Amino acid sequence: MRLLSFCVALLAATTLSAQRLDYLTFRLLNGSEYSLNIASGATLTFASNNLVAHANGEERQFALADLSAFFFSASPTGINDVTDAAITAKYHEGALHVAAPAGSSVNVYSLDGRNVATLQKSSHGNERFTLSLNSGVYVVRVNQQTFKILAQ
Repeated sequence: MRLLSFCVALLAATTLSAQRLDYLTFRLLNGSEYSLNIASGATLTFASNNLVAHANGEERQFALADLSAFFFSASPTGINDVTDAAITAKYHEGALHVAAPAGSSVNVYSLDGRNVATLQKSSHGNERFTLSLNSGVYVVRVNQQTFKILAQ
């Protein structure tokens, strides 16, 4: 009976479709992450204590001593710097300060994925808001831009 149960479970597991993992993400010891799109293939080589990754005409080189991990993912996981001058977010004097254009959606998440705060800016003027946070690292998403904040 156990063998039959095992075979049925194995058959069910093998008929599930596999998730497509199009990105190879590298995590460094300092916590930063870089993702490469590997949908059309990639090459990894090692040279002079470095890992060199080639994918889609892009090359990334990482010192092995700085590399914490690398893994496959369905989407890029790196968090980029904010490039919109109208959006600012910083932790200062015990609070998170965010400035964003009118109508912006602001979400703050803890690293375990909990939504700590959700705010919708009003439809007039550039607004600021202040949020008290416990010490830790938070992910702040303003419209389509995502970045990390360290609360100390």
